[in-house]
This record gives sequence, structure tokens and C-alpha cells, in this order.
Amino acid sequence: MMMKKLIQKISMVGMLVLAVAMSAQAQEGPKRKGPQGGGPGRPDAPGREMVANMTEEQKALAKANMEQQKADREALRATFTEEQKAIMADQGKDMLEKRKALEASYSAAQKELVAKQREKAKAMREKLEATYTAEQKAAMKERRAQMGEMMKEKKKAE
Repeated sequence: MMMKKLIQKISMVGMLVLAVAMSAQAQEGPKRKGPQGGGPGRPDAPGREMVANMTEEQKALAKANMEQQKADREALRATFTEEQKAIMADQGKDMLEKRKALEASYSAAQKELVAKQREKAKAMREKLEATYTAEQKAAMKERRAQMGEMMKEKKKAE
């Protein structure tokens, strides 16, 4: 009987330790992956200065745009076949290779869904860009140029 109580106490302590560890990990939040190893708190993230100069209306439009894109990604993922899920799970491919393989495997319905999502995203982007001031437009033009240079350097390195 004493052995049973000891095992129960050890089990309870183990579960308590696990619960504390899981809650600590949950409080840290998700880790962002990417070539820059960035994250929400990275002050030099591309576009950070642009967001700081946005009006409340622009921030609301941008947030709505991001939420819509997230919902669209989830809707597309919900249509994935087992083969497409395996492509996404393949650790041996980078995101560009995965995207090409996925696009090649899309059904007609998936292609139509993606096309509609792109049209919707373009309309939302144009709606946001219509609210930009001349200064914001110039900043966006400069940022696009910087991103273009970064992509050229990346291709040269490969």
C-alpha cells in the first residue's frame, strides 16, 4: 500500500513538472523560422519603419489583409491530398522546391481557389496602397529596390 502511494506521488510530481514546463514554453510563444532568424521583436526587420509610419486606418487594412491571407492558406491546406501533405512535410526540400512541387500537383479546383485568392489579395493590396501618402509611396519604392538587390545577391551566392 505504501508503494502505491509513493508511485502516485511520483507520478503527480512528474505531471506537475511537465505542466510547468509546457506552460513556460507556451508563454515564450512560437519560434519564427527563416533565413534571418527574425521575429516580432526584431527592430531591423524589413518594412518595420513603414509600419511605424502607417495611419490607424492603414494598420487596420494591413491587419485585415494578413488575416485574410492566413484564412486563405488554411483553406488551401484543407484541400491537400496525402501526396501534397507529404510534399509539405519533406525536410529535404526548401520552400521554393516545395512550392513548385505543390503547384505541379494542384487539381483544377485547387488552381481555381488559388487564382481567386490571388485576385482577392491583389484587390486588398491595391486598396491599402491607395491610402499611401507620397512619402509612404517613396519609402515603399526604396524598400522594393532594396529587396530586389538582396534577391540578386542571394542568387549570385547560390
